[in-house]
Amino acid sequence: MSIKKEMKKILPSVIVKEIKKMNKRRFLYKNYLNDLNGYSKYSGMWERSDEKQIKAKLIFYSHAIEKGLSHPNFRVRFGKRALNNLFHYLSKYNELNYNLNSMEYLNAISVLKAYDDKHKNLNVPMPKFHKKFDRFKYDSAPDVAGSDVLYLNKKNMSFSELIFERHSVREFDDSNVDLSKVKNSVEMAIRTPSVCNRQPWKVYLTNDSKRIKKLLELQGGFKGYTIPPVLSLVTVDLSSFISVTERNEPFVDGGMFVMSFLYALTDNGLASCTLNTMRPVPVLDEIKSIMGISSSEVLISFIAIGNYKKEYRVAKSHRKNINDIMITD
Repeated sequence: MSIKKEMKKILPSVIVKEIKKMNKRRFLYKNYLNDLNGYSKYSGMWERSDEKQIKAKLIFYSHAIEKGLSHPNFRVRFGKRALNNLFHYLSKYNELNYNLNSMEYLNAISVLKAYDDKHKNLNVPMPKFHKKFDRFKYDSAPDVAGSDVLYLNKKNMSFSELIFERHSVREFDDSNVDLSKVKNSVEMAIRTPSVCNRQPWKVYLTNDSKRIKKLLELQGGFKGYTIPPVLSLVTVDLSSFISVTERNEPFVDGGMFVMSFLYALTDNGLASCTLNTMRPVPVLDEIKSIMGISSSEVLISFIAIGNYKKEYRVAKSHRKNINDIMITD
């Protein structure tokens, strides 16, 4: 007979239960410690010279500039901090002799070229910008970044057309949103798969402009844009999960639901933009308080929702090559 079985016979059941709890807690700590160490070691939290980290920062700061280029109320010489960081990491990337034909590098150069072209068209001189930019060879940079002007298209789309049609839209028509279309989109998103079909999602909706304004101030990533007509917030309830090995599942299930919701909104003729909830704990608690969200729920993503304008501008957001994504035998 094993020692474990002998212990169960000897010890009172209440102590056996407490030992099981202690073992589960220890297993939980061990796994979260592994997550902590992995994130600390491999993420871009610290200033390192790792190629993958520099590429991630090139994309991050390039996207910040692209958003500004797509803004309807364009502000000349915007993005000083993002530009300085982008030049810093481009220089570092060059100094370390990394691949100058990578998507991340060429996209960054293309974003800067689009920024330059925009100011040239407005006859705005930028000597400080050129002092930094002219160090890079950009004449042959592909035209993959900047912004595009799109037009409202109400045709019925196949799924593949829908995927390419959907963009993050930050400026909406000022007409009222048909909430039945939003409801229909949620019903479609409910078809999203989840671990053991637990369906742990909730979608909080508000069209109260004062509440939306306050929530977006807390979110921090929608500055300079008009308040959207509708704001939704997708959450996942931790009570739906039962083991330590499922500790990351809320964000997997939540992320899949958000993507389904976005496609469904597009299919229902509504424009949308995801807005992350990566904020400090006190800010997240304030958001929960405003929306009446339980402490057992984690925030996955805000989604700004509205009707399309007849003409609207979006960031190009160039995508990686499939060979950088798909790995085969």
